[in-house]
Amino acid sequence: LAELPPRFDAHVQLRHRSAPVPAHVTLTEGRARIELDGPFVGVAPGQAAVIYDGPRVLGGGWITA
Repeated sequence: LAELPPRFDAHVQLRHRSAPVPAHVTLTEGRARIELDGPFVGVAPGQAAVIYDGPRVLGGGWITA
């Protein structure tokens, strides 16, 4: 994620079988804050989030809050 701007729009996949959804991503100190464009039911700490730019994976991690 080091080559990305500190704030950008992307798609984020939150569940294994869910389609990626539009989101705003803010990078700070090795962490990503993800703000979804709309509601998403069932997001919980401990789940994975994967950030995409089209088919390209930009990064991912575990949801903490």
